[in-house]
Amino acid sequence: MTTRKRYLPLLRSLAYDAALFERCIRLIVRIVESGNGEDDSDEGRRIFTSLFPIHFSGTHATIEQRLAVIRRLTLSEDPKKRTLGLAALRAALEATHFGPGWDFAFGARSRDFGYWPKNRDEVKRWFGQSLGLAEELACSHKPVAARVREILAAQFRGLWGPAAMYDELERIFRRISAREFWPEGWIAVRQTAHYDSSTLTPEAATRLAALEADLRPKGLVQKVRSIVLPEALLFVGTDSTVDDSTDPQKSMTQVETMARELGRAVAMDREALAALLPELVVGNTGQLWSFGAGLAEGAGEARAMWNQLVAQLAATPRNTQNVQVIRGFLNALNAKEPALAGVFLDEAVEDEALGFWYPLLQTAVGLDKSGVGRLVRSLKEGKAETRIYRNLVAGGVTHQVSGADFNNLLMRIAAEPDGLDVAIEILCMRLAFDEGRKNSSPSELVDVGCELMRRITFTRRNAPDDYRLGTVAKHCLVGEKGAATAQEICRNLRAAVSKSETYAFYHADLLQILFSVQPLAALEGLCGGNQSDLDLGVSILDQAAQLRRNPFDAIPEDALLTWCDQLPEIRYPATAAGVTAFQWSGEAGHPQWSGIARKLLDRAPDRVAVLKEFVRKFSPTAWTGSRAVIVQANTGLLDELAAYADPALAEFIAKEKVRLSQVVEEERTMQLLIDRERDERFE
Repeated sequence: MTTRKRYLPLLRSLAYDAALFERCIRLIVRIVESGNGEDDSDEGRRIFTSLFPIHFSGTHATIEQRLAVIRRLTLSEDPKKRTLGLAALRAALEATHFGPGWDFAFGARSRDFGYWPKNRDEVKRWFGQSLGLAEELACSHKPVAARVREILAAQFRGLWGPAAMYDELERIFRRISAREFWPEGWIAVRQTAHYDSSTLTPEAATRLAALEADLRPKGLVQKVRSIVLPEALLFVGTDSTVDDSTDPQKSMTQVETMARELGRAVAMDREALAALLPELVVGNTGQLWSFGAGLAEGAGEARAMWNQLVAQLAATPRNTQNVQVIRGFLNALNAKEPALAGVFLDEAVEDEALGFWYPLLQTAVGLDKSGVGRLVRSLKEGKAETRIYRNLVAGGVTHQVSGADFNNLLMRIAAEPDGLDVAIEILCMRLAFDEGRKNSSPSELVDVGCELMRRITFTRRNAPDDYRLGTVAKHCLVGEKGAATAQEICRNLRAAVSKSETYAFYHADLLQILFSVQPLAALEGLCGGNQSDLDLGVSILDQAAQLRRNPFDAIPEDALLTWCDQLPEIRYPATAAGVTAFQWSGEAGHPQWSGIARKLLDRAPDRVAVLKEFVRKFSPTAWTGSRAVIVQANTGLLDELAAYADPALAEFIAKEKVRLSQVVEEERTMQLLIDRERDERFE
């Protein structure tokens, strides 16, 4: 397939000539068939589809030629061919979004963008014939009929507005609607009325309104399928009272209000409820919450309605289930009969169908002490996957829980497989809001934050999100307990790196966090101990600094110097290897020593050992421009150290200047050879 795909651009260029179009298309289809023709991002699929729009197609094939290809493919027994045919039909019906997304050149030959309509008549002819084929397919019993109706709905707005294909669209949409209820068609007309009415001629706007009235849902079931189940209607409203509104909330409120009213009506209509139940527990729209609330408000017997919803969910494959309507039902029932809502939730914990979704169901009514107890029971039951408990993050649902109960819940979640990340995220949400923090004492927050961070394990790229860790560290890694936790985390990281269980650069952000909130503790945990421990810790910091900020730079200078003074003979040189010793100064026009570098030289018992580490950084391992120029500029830093009355240091500096000058000359010679080889190469 990879070898064949390289011919696709050539075949597209050859298809420019109408006489070659069909032969090229057959070859392109064969290449696409051998790959993943279902994927919109597939190159073959995109090249194939690009040959069918009215503008920028890159081919002079006639509309008849193109529609013949579309017809053959859409009526094929091969699903891949049908998919390509539908994609081509959609492109042929595109009336608004065009662009030269391909290279139209062909060697030295001058070419245009392919067929381009010369006048309005040619535009109508193109779309008229394309719509004719779409109508034939949409009103057939062929496998593609439903997909073609989807394409017509998706392209209606452009075809009604810029293309002005009023007669054809009215005929097709009314014909389809007469055969069967077609919510997508009505919604497409509603979207056009909502967004474009002000730009249409009075006649076009009037005709559009009449078409919308004809397609409007009639009867309870049709209204639910049009207003509650599709997402697209939420932003355009259900009638013209919201057209041209600049406030989308107006449309959303209108739709949600109607969804709630429809829920009340369906609760009192057994036949409508039976017809809709299978769709209600798989739908995925915001209106289902309001509809579920309406069901609870309209139900004469809440238990009977609840049992019907649960039974339908149980009969639905897990991978298609959605419990939004059940959550809306619980929310409204909790406002009316909280004791009964509690009973339903108690039962849900152990229910085979609801147990999987229980944490999400609990969030529908908020979280109190009894709710925390249910969540703990749910964790023991093990019916809900750990990821479902992540829903406790949303809406401040845990804000009212006491600190003790909150901590207990988080520790239970953290003990589950993959639960630590979920627990830390829930804690972050509590920390982010005053309402949440006020229900935990400072010590309770420190306790849970430290315990969760202490549980971080280091394997390859498995740490929780660094932003959330930073939030927890800022609020919880304080005082002696926070210092002990930071030290333990760093020791664990060092041990994991030493065993090759992880790599230091995966955890650069975490080190930045720890060094900013508990610098001495983090430094001691990572670099404390004997010479071997120190070398490993500095190596980890060095690796973490690659392409990132240097973690050493997050340590306050006074804290760093205090730590060095505890074991000055080994820690000053090691710290010199880790800190940012010098930086290029734009104002001075040359490198300058950093403040911490000068302080390390001032206080170190062995200045030569410290300077050796600094000099190792004079020759960069990654650079732009001339490495010789960089080394020479860095060498100039040694001239600034003449003020030290240290004979050993002076002798070392003199020898290093000689050595570095040789390095500069060698670099220049090497660069000269490289440049000469490049410049004299025959192309």
